[in-house]
This record gives sequence, structure tokens and C-alpha cells, in this order.
Amino acid sequence: MLSQDKVEESREELIKRYMYLVKEMARSFAKTLPSHIEEADLESLGYLGLVDAVDKYDPKRGVPFEAYGRLRIKGAILDGLRKDDWLSEGARRKAKVIASVYDELEVKLERPATDEEVAERLGIDVAEFRKIIQDVHREVISLETPVYTDGEGQTQVVMDTLPAKEDISDELEKKQIKALIVDALQKLPEKERLVLALHYYEGLSLTEIAGIMELSTSRISQLHAKAILRMRGRLGRKKALFF
Repeated sequence: MLSQDKVEESREELIKRYMYLVKEMARSFAKTLPSHIEEADLESLGYLGLVDAVDKYDPKRGVPFEAYGRLRIKGAILDGLRKDDWLSEGARRKAKVIASVYDELEVKLERPATDEEVAERLGIDVAEFRKIIQDVHREVISLETPVYTDGEGQTQVVMDTLPAKEDISDELEKKQIKALIVDALQKLPEKERLVLALHYYEGLSLTEIAGIMELSTSRISQLHAKAILRMRGRLGRKKALFF
């Protein structure tokens, strides 16, 4: 009979030997999930599954440990993802997730993603997605909303991503920054681009814009929210080009 020390030693050896299963499974999941979900987080969930597999594995059943381990690791990652329900989070979290998905899909599709495509990626129906957009718009959507948080916990907003005039080293850098903003705007769907132009350049309220475009104010607020989220996703991914 193995001593307790030997049992613990064997347990640790098994965990180390099969950690590659955790990394493989996390990498596989990461390819199919929105980019805001970090592979390292998936590995943490998978590690719990591996430990559980080592503790519960019974070789007498004739199932190879690798097959059993993969099953437990996959189950642990899925359980963790279900518990990390982004819909239960606050408006800022929801906005971050949607902006990330917009950017991910639009890079892949090379065109603006539709409501149906974003809703499918998020695992919800279109009606629920549009309701979330409305809720997010009421709480946090603005050009003053943070695009991302840096390593020191400081937030950056869209307007802050533009450097001060004295920080522009040359005309080329200025043109590159302007081109990035213009490119993000031009890639918006026509109605969303028009809402931003009328609201931020002409100074019209969303209600006034609704009258001009002959749409409900609720519909205009949705267009405004989606435009800002698309901009945040694109600018957040390319933030390194600003500095």
C-alpha cells in the first residue's frame, strides 16, 4: 500500500504530466469564444478539471486517463463559462463585451456586423440583444466612456486617445492618428454614422435626430449605442497606435 506521501507525489506527477491537456483544451475553446475571454482564465478553469480528474480517476474502469482527463477538463471549462454569465454584470461590463464582439466579428467579416450576427455570437436572441443595447445606452454610452483600462488601472476614453498638439512629433504621426479615427467612422453602417455626425458635429439631440430621420427616439438611441460600441471595439484594439 502506498504511503500518503507517495500518493501525493503520484498525484502531483499526474497533474504535471497532463497539464498539456489543459493548455490544448483552453486553446481550442479560445478560438471559438469572444476575444474578451482570456486563454489564461480558461486554463485556470481547466486546471480545476484536471485536479478533479486525478482525484476521481479509477483505472479499473479501463478508460485511459487522457480520455477521462479531457472530459473532466472540458466540463470544468464549460461550467466556469456558464457561471461567468456576462448578462448578470453591470452596464460597463456588458458594453465592454459587446464592443469586443463587434470588433471580433467585423475583423472577420470585413464589414459591419448585423444585430443577428452579434446576438448569435453572444448566444442570445436579437430581441434580447436590442434590449441590452438600450439598457447600456441609458447608463454608460458616450464618447466619454472608457475605451480600455491600462496596466495601472487608469481608464482611457475616446477623446483622451488623441494626443495634445505639443505631443505630436511630426505631421506623419498626426495624419496616422486622424486616418485611424476616420477609418473607424467610415466603416460604420450609414445610419449609425449619420447619427454620430448629427449628434456630435451638428449638436442635435437624439430626439431631434429622430424627427429628421423619421425614426423613433428609441431606435435612434440604439443606433447611437451601436455606433459607439463599434468605435470602442475598433479603437480599443488599435490603441497602441495612438502612443
